[in-house]
Amino acid sequence: MKKVLTLLAVATLTGCASAPPLSAGAARVQIQSQNSNLLAKCTTLRPVSATASAIDPYAADTRARNALREQTASVGGDVVAVTDKHVDPNAMTITLQGTAMKCYS
Repeated sequence: MKKVLTLLAVATLTGCASAPPLSAGAARVQIQSQNSNLLAKCTTLRPVSATASAIDPYAADTRARNALREQTASVGGDVVAVTDKHVDPNAMTITLQGTAMKCYS
């Protein structure tokens, strides 16, 4: 019984572990909703997509958002507009789709 409780505790703590740190470029990428008026004068770069999993839905969402930010930074973008979010509670995954954009000089 002790082994089962120990494994459960380790699995729970692993699922709640913080997301990996962002690169300097990704830390500067803003996340916006698709309906934001702030995007009207932005240049669309390319679609981006990320899937993350964790026991804690908030942690999975954070990891997926950070992955979108990293992808956006890698193509020279400074804003990512999230256009779709799919949550699969059975697999404990969150998939985000969006558009990498360049809005600032």
